[in-house]
Amino acid sequence: MRYRSGVVGETKRVVHIAMPLPNGDFHAPCDLRLPSADTELISDLLGMPCMACTRELALRSLLPG
Repeated sequence: MRYRSGVVGETKRVVHIAMPLPNGDFHAPCDLRLPSADTELISDLLGMPCMACTRELALRSLLPG
């Protein structure tokens, strides 16, 4: 997921690995809440990944169990 073009500046249009919320919005590991009306689904490995999401997922992979 990332913000649609024109919603935010290009430097903020990074790709987040986000989970859907019951209200239709999305929540990313970096704690960003993305409104569904302002986002686009990225189907391929395109765009710059969110470094905070990447770091959070890497740290979670180090946790036991």
